[in-house]
Amino acid sequence: MLSFKKEEEKIKFEMQNLDKELNKLNLELEDLKEDNLSLKRKNDYSALEKGIKAEKELNNKIKFRLNEISKLKKKLNDLEIEKDESIVIKKDMDNVLDLINHGYTRPQAAKKSRISLSQISKWYSDGKENKSRISIYFYNQMNYIEDFSNGFFDILKKEFTNQNKISLMRSFIPKSYPKRLDRFYREDSKLWFSRLELRKQRSIYYFSLKGDTIPRLVLIFDSDREQSNFRLFDSEVWIRLEMYNVDKIKNDFKIMHVDEEKYPNHYYLSIGELYGRVLSKNLELLISNYGCYHGNYLERMNE
Repeated sequence: MLSFKKEEEKIKFEMQNLDKELNKLNLELEDLKEDNLSLKRKNDYSALEKGIKAEKELNNKIKFRLNEISKLKKKLNDLEIEKDESIVIKKDMDNVLDLINHGYTRPQAAKKSRISLSQISKWYSDGKENKSRISIYFYNQMNYIEDFSNGFFDILKKEFTNQNKISLMRSFIPKSYPKRLDRFYREDSKLWFSRLELRKQRSIYYFSLKGDTIPRLVLIFDSDREQSNFRLFDSEVWIRLEMYNVDKIKNDFKIMHVDEEKYPNHYYLSIGELYGRVLSKNLELLISNYGCYHGNYLERMNE
C-alpha cells in the first residue's frame, strides 16, 4: 500500500548497477597502473603524462560511484527506518480512519482514539504536502472517506456522459421531493443511474438497465454509517445489501457478513475500488444477474 517494497527494489537495482560499473572501473584502473609503470621504466614521459591524467580521471569516476553507492545505502537505511515507524503509526491512523468511516467527526475521532486533534491535522497537512508515504496514505484515505459521496458521483458522471430526464414512480421518491431526475447513461452500456440529493451528506442512488424505468438497485449514501448502504475500506467500495441466496453471488463478488448474529441476511458486497475501472461493470453485473435490491430506503429517507 505504501510502496516501500517497490522503492527498496529500485534502490537495490541501482546499487547493483553501480557495483558492476565500479568493478569494471577498478579493473581498468589496475590495467592502467601497470601500463603507466611500464612507461616509467621505458622513460616515455610524454605517454606517461597522458597515462597519469587518465588514471586521475578513472579515480574520480570511482570516487563518484562510491559516493553514489554510499548515498543509496543511506537512502535504503532511511527507508527501513521509515517503514518500521510507519507500521506503528499506521495502526493509529487506521484507528482514526475507521472511526471517521463510522461517521465520527475529526474531533470525535480524536477523543475516541485518544490521538490529539492537532496530530490528526498534522498527518493530514503533511500528506497534502507530500512529506512522507505514510502521511500521503492518511491524506488520501481521509479524502476518500470524507468526500466519498461526491467522489463516487463524479467518477460515475465522467463515465456516463450522456444525460436526459426520467420520471420515477412516486414510491421511489421521498415525500416533498420531485420525481423527475437527471438520468446518466452511456450508449455502449446497459447501465444507467440517477441521484437524488436530499441534503449535504445524504442522497439516494438509483441504478437500472437500458429500457427499464423502474430502478433495480436503490442505495442510500448517508454520513451516518448506520443509515448508509455504502462503506469504504482502503479505497474499496462495499455496499450493504439484504440477500437470502448468496451461494451463486460468491462466484462473482467478494462478500462478508455485516453481523451474522444481529443481521443474518445482511452482507457487504464489494463493487471495486473507488478510483478503479470496474465500478460500473460490477453494478451492471449485479443487477443483470442477481435481481433487485431496494431495501427499506424509503422508510429511512422519510425519517
